Amino acid sequence: MRTKGIFFSLCSLSVVCLLALWGCASVTRLYPGPALPGDKIASLSFYEPIRVMSVDGNTGPFAYGTLQVLPGVHTISVKLFECNYNSGLCDSSETALTLTFDAVAGRFYSLGYSKSGNLWNAWIDETGSE
Repeated sequence: MRTKGIFFSLCSLSVVCLLALWGCASVTRLYPGPALPGDKIASLSFYEPIRVMSVDGNTGPFAYGTLQVLPGVHTISVKLFECNYNSGLCDSSETALTLTFDAVAGRFYSLGYSKSGNLWNAWIDETGSE
């Protein structure tokens, strides 16, 4: 009987954690006017440890999740922001990288990165379409 209660508690805790993490990601619309359907905009997703500091001169930082933009060329500034949750210490890259991409309506993009020692790089991949 006792293991059943522990299993139920662990399952409940897992569901709460997943919902909390899901709620952290957001969708930010970076164009004026009402929301447009997915086939009229492009979406750029990014998550920890990447931070988008600006898009086309509009300063952030923007919340992790998805940025929605109109089709066309966009310039974004990104930083690497890493935290060690055991020690509570966080570190950010000193300089931001500038990336430019030509967003196509109805397409999905994702920010990727790699790190080796103190060097890091970022890029934008097309990940799908509407």
